[in-house]
Formats: sequence, C-alpha cells, structure tokens
Amino acid sequence: MGGWTLDAAEEVACIGKVAEGQFLDLISELVDKSLVLIEEQEHAVRYRLLETVRQYGIKKLSEDGELDEIRQRHSYYFTKLAEEADRGLRGEQQIECLAVLDIEHDNLRGALRRSINKGNADLAFRLVSVLGWFWFMRGYWKESKVWLNQSLDLSTDSDPILRAKAIYRAGGLELIRGKLAGTTELVEESLATCREQEDYEGVAWCLNLLGQAGTWGYKDIEEAAARLSESIEIFKELEDDWGLAWSLRYLGQVIDLQGDHERSIELQKDALDRFEETGDIWNSAHSLYLMGGSIFQHGDFQEARWAYEQSLEKCKLVEDKVMAAHALRGLAQLAIKRNDLVQAGQLSRDALEALQKIGDDNCAAGAMRDLGEIARRQGDYEQASELLSQSLLSFEKLGNDSPVILTLEQFAALAGSSGRFERAARLLAVVETLLGDTFRAYQTIQIEHELLVTSTRKHLGNQKFEQLWAEGAEMSLEQAIVYAIE
Repeated sequence: MGGWTLDAAEEVACIGKVAEGQFLDLISELVDKSLVLIEEQEHAVRYRLLETVRQYGIKKLSEDGELDEIRQRHSYYFTKLAEEADRGLRGEQQIECLAVLDIEHDNLRGALRRSINKGNADLAFRLVSVLGWFWFMRGYWKESKVWLNQSLDLSTDSDPILRAKAIYRAGGLELIRGKLAGTTELVEESLATCREQEDYEGVAWCLNLLGQAGTWGYKDIEEAAARLSESIEIFKELEDDWGLAWSLRYLGQVIDLQGDHERSIELQKDALDRFEETGDIWNSAHSLYLMGGSIFQHGDFQEARWAYEQSLEKCKLVEDKVMAAHALRGLAQLAIKRNDLVQAGQLSRDALEALQKIGDDNCAAGAMRDLGEIARRQGDYEQASELLSQSLLSFEKLGNDSPVILTLEQFAALAGSSGRFERAARLLAVVETLLGDTFRAYQTIQIEHELLVTSTRKHLGNQKFEQLWAEGAEMSLEQAIVYAIE
C-alpha cells in the first residue's frame, strides 16, 4: 500500500519460489512491461502498482490460497521496520527515520487494520505502541486514539505488558497536550500493570506522564514532583538517558510551579543538553519551547524570544508543524506584551489554524484566548467576549482547571475594560482563591493580576470592593464559568 522498496518486496513476497539474487531481475522485467512503476526518490528507489494491477494480484493470491500467508508476512515485516525506525527517532537518525515512517505509513496502517480485523491483540498493541511516538510527533493524535481504542476493544487475553505499553506509548501521550479526562485513568491502570509485571521501564514512563498531568491542573504539585523524581531514579538505574531527559524537563516545569525558578531552568537546560547530545532535534525543539514559556512567565522576554525562535528553527529541520505552532503562539504572546497587536494577531491566527488542523484542542483554546486578549486591547469587547467564551468552554471540556482559571482572569480584564468593575472584582477573587500560591509562582501573571486588582479597587472603593471580593471568593469554579459567560 503506497508503494514499496526492494527489501520489503523480497521479505514479503519471497516464499520459496524465487531463488536468492533473482528478485531484482524479476522486478526489472515487470517494470519493463509497465506492470510495476518505478519512482526515484532522494534516499531510495521505490516501486508501486497501479491499483487495478494490485487488485488483480490480490485476487490471484486468494485463488492460490497464499493471501493470508503473504498478508501475515507483510504485517510482521512492517512491524519490525516500525520498531527499528522508532528506536532511531531518539537520536541522530531522527530525520531519516521520520522519512521512513512517513512514506510507509499506509503499509503500517494496513498492517494495523489487519491485526485488529483478525483479532490479533498482541500484534495490534505492538504496532500501536511502536507508532505512538511517531503519531505524536506528526500530529496524528485523533488517529492514534482511534487505533488505541480499537485495540483495547479486542480480547483481554493479551500480553499485559504489550497492552500497558500501547496505553502509555500512544494514549498516554494525550497527557502531554493536556487532555486529562479519561486518559489519566488509563495511564494509572497501565502503571499498576507495569508494577505488577515488574516492567520498570513502563513504570518510569507512566510516572513521567502522570507527573506531567500534574502540571496541567496545578493540582497535586507535590505528588507530581514525587512521581517525576521516582521516574528519574528508575531511568538512571536503567541507564536510559533519553527517558531521564524527559523526566528532568517536566520536573523542571513542576518546580517552576512550586516557585523555584532558578532550579527549574537548571533542570530544563540539563534536559535540553541531553537531547542535543543524543541528536534528538524534535525534543530539543520541545524543550526550548517549554523553557521559553518558563522564562516568559518570569518577565525575561528577550531570552524567551530567543528560545521560541530556536525552537521554530529546529521544527523546520524535522518538518514538524505541531511544535512549530506552539512556538508561533509563544511569539504571539511576546508580541502582545510589546503591544504589537497586528503581529500578535497574525501569529495567533496562524497558530490557531495549525493547532485546529492537527486536533490540539488544548493549545487551540489557548490561541483563541490570546486572540480574545488582542481584541480586548483593540477595544472590540464583543469579539473579545465571544473568543474568550469559546476558549473557556473548550478548556472546561478538556478537564483542565488551570487554563480555565487563567481564562477567568481574562474575563476580569475584559469586565474592567468595559467598565463593569463589580464583575471584575468577583472574577479576580475567584482566580486568586482557586490558584493561590501556585498563581503567584508566575511573575508576569502576578504583576498583571495585581494591577487589575488595584485598578478595580480604586474604581469601586475599599468597602464595596471587599464586599464583592468576598462574594467572588465563595464561588465554585462551575459557578464562576457560568458567571463569566453571562
């Protein structure tokens, strides 16, 4: 499906009827007769069939009773190819291995579809787990979820380690992009299986993912730090430097939420150095983006811009539209801080379009919130309200409390800009009550929050402000969401 290499054809089609060394001659004869088409590509020669010829070939294989054997050989060949390429994604062969997986994706989908249709759960789980990282890098998130769910629907009489691995290698990556609802429970299940089976690599990865989940909700920060710290110790024991870099990076993110910015950047730089030493361009880009966000929140906009731009450059090397969209969004937020609203708007729209296309609901909601802030600063309060409402409801659907609360902060700013200071006071109280000390860990957000509080108090007077603040502090998050949208 989608063509093949000579090696693939030999592995799949040679079942004892062709002598060693004859295969190229036979392929060349078919090319001469225009039954097989040849395609010269940068790194390899590929062949393909016209669909009518391919369907005829399938019909003849079926008549000869050889179709099932050939399809099984096809599935196992491409499973092994994906496993080899997956290992290469972690280092200097990343670009070449991405190219292999890109071009063979149709063959890999075919193998996966066949394993599911045949009820071969173990092979399906092998393929889902080995393709999980590729799917994440390329933004095939919806497809990844569909394949995982179809595999999980198969018989439970499967290898528990293969099942657990499919969960944390494919489904668990949903946590990286902030999709917590339903995914956290799956990874917890996978963690329990890995502990029971003494699969320490699996334990380390599940702990890593659950630690990351803690950064999204700004809840259970201590537990998130403990899980990431445990994963670090396991990766060290396994001498897995790549996994270690992952956990160091996210422990840095958690420590930033705890208020130790200097230690946070130190850990994130350590992770970045490790990824660069292994030649992992994509994860270097990811680390630069995350580190840029931490630096941005503490007010060093020049250094943050450098990090975002470096991330964008590395994304171009691996033709990655996913992380590139995130870097664009970071640059858009910097443009908002400079009050360059024209550039900010263009960057935010570009980021939103890319994020919606790849199905990154969480960051798309963030880009929509940025556009709402731009509209507010431009004085278009109706447009700002509409964009912020869409953003808020998207975050709520994903089950992420922290971005919901930060969007309420934007609603408070909008209320103040439009002269509705009573609403602003209540919403500001909700934000401070629900985020508390974690909220104050970010210098940029804290400064803007305090300016809004001071301005709102000034317009209302101390007594009225205190009364409204007390009312807001009593609101639940659900009540605040309804109140903001009203």
